[in-house]
Amino acid sequence: YNMASGLSLQVVDRFTKSHSRFDVGNATNEDKLQEFQSNILMLTADWQITEKLRLKGDYSNFIVINDDEANEFLDRMDNSFEIYGYFDYSLKTAFFLQYRFVDLSYDSAEGRDNQQNFYYLGMTWDSTEKLAFLAKVGLQDKNYDNGLLGNQSDSENIAFDLQATYKFTEKTSLTVDGYYKNEESDSAVALEKQVLGITAGYTQEFTDKLTGLLSLKYENAEYNQLE
Repeated sequence: YNMASGLSLQVVDRFTKSHSRFDVGNATNEDKLQEFQSNILMLTADWQITEKLRLKGDYSNFIVINDDEANEFLDRMDNSFEIYGYFDYSLKTAFFLQYRFVDLSYDSAEGRDNQQNFYYLGMTWDSTEKLAFLAKVGLQDKNYDNGLLGNQSDSENIAFDLQATYKFTEKTSLTVDGYYKNEESDSAVALEKQVLGITAGYTQEFTDKLTGLLSLKYENAEYNQLE
């Protein structure tokens, strides 16, 4: 919804029923994929204050429930708040500040409950009509609610995200994204993991209502084991 004052509002809700990736941490004797259900609600407010200044705020609520009792320790609810401040330096270049707060609450594994703060400085650059870049780097800190775990597991980590998008045509594009960040663990013997990854996504718009996406991902994760 767009207002005359330059303020726009958006609401998105998405339900997913899927399965976890099959990897070492999820392997079983039966080679069974672990199914789960998730729902995410997102609210966005975007305000173009002047020709060069823009503010954006996001709120999201994410819930995940695993079908297998063995994975119930992963069931949780996340509440996230984000705020961005953009400065359009030129028609092709913009700088931004980003702050994000996430509160993670596990249903049964309460020792994993934590709050996270993200602080980013970044820029976007449209080098040509076809090629665009995004880069951001910052700090991510995590604090656990459980006092026994807190002294051992609170952490501060560098995080970054580098993206490049190339538009072959108006309806075809390729995006490559490299990132490094701290993520929640999918293992019962680890609290978190440091992830270095790269994704490549090819998008093809067939019609006004039909779009196809082919995505490839590589990740190298280092798990922080529970003591």
